[in-house]
Amino acid sequence: MELLADLSSTLKGESSLSSREPVLQGTISGLERQRPVSPGPVLDELIARLSSLFKTDDVQRIEGEYRNNAPVKPIVDLDKELSRLHPEAKRWEPDLLSQLLRSLSPGTPLAVYGRAPNWLYAALAAFAYPADFYLFDTKLPMAWVRPVEVDLAEDCTHPDLSVKMEEYDDFVILCFSLPNKRLEYWQPQPLPLPSIPRGKGLVIDGPLPFWLLTAIIRFYLRHMHLFDLLWMAPVYVASGEGKKPIVAWSRVPEHPLGEAYPNLAD
Repeated sequence: MELLADLSSTLKGESSLSSREPVLQGTISGLERQRPVSPGPVLDELIARLSSLFKTDDVQRIEGEYRNNAPVKPIVDLDKELSRLHPEAKRWEPDLLSQLLRSLSPGTPLAVYGRAPNWLYAALAAFAYPADFYLFDTKLPMAWVRPVEVDLAEDCTHPDLSVKMEEYDDFVILCFSLPNKRLEYWQPQPLPLPSIPRGKGLVIDGPLPFWLLTAIIRFYLRHMHLFDLLWMAPVYVASGEGKKPIVAWSRVPEHPLGEAYPNLAD
C-alpha cells in the first residue's frame, strides 16, 4: 500500500505545506470534533489527491447523470468554472466572483453543482433571484434541492435553530447556531427568520447548510420593501485568517461583490 500523506495536526497556528513529493507532508491546523474544517493549502492538496483516486469511469458516469438530472438549466459546475477562470487555482477566491457572474444571466434559473465557499453559493442564489435556484447536496436523498422554506416570525424559537441579532451603525449581524448540531431539511413549518432594522447591511454568521444560507439570502431580497438592505455578507471561516464576511450581494458601490467587510473580531 502506497503512503499518500504524512501530516501532523495542531489546534493553533496556520496550516503549512512542507513537501508535495514523493509524499504530501505538512501541518494541518484547527481540527476539532463536530466542527467543519476550514479550507487551506494542505487540505486542498489532500482533497485533490484523494479525489484523483476515485476519478474512475463509473464516478464520471454518475456525476454526468447527476448533472443530467438537474431540474433547471444552466448548470454551473463550479469545478469546471474554476478551471476555466483560473486554471492554476486550487480554490475559489473572492476576486473571481465578478468574473463568474459576468458569464451568467441575472434573474434566470440556475442549478449549482460542486464544492465552493459559502459566499459563492450565496452570491449565485442572489444573482438568480427571483428565478428558481437549485443546489446539489449529496447528504440529501433527492440531491438536487431548492433553498429550504423560511418565513418572517416575531418569535424565532426553534428547537434546532437559534438566531441572535447584533446591531451596529451601518450593519446588523444575524448569529445562527445549531443547538443539536443538526438541522433537517424537511421541516413541518418554514424555519423562522427575524425582522431586521431598515437601511443597513446584513452579515450572516454561523455553521449553516447551504440550502439554509441561500434561503436566508433570497428571503431578505424578497422582503427588500420591508428592510431596504444595502448589502449581504455571509461569514467565511478561512484557515489561519479567522472569521471574514465576504460581500455576496450589494446595491451600493461602497461595498462591491467579493469585498471582505466588515472586519469582525474573532
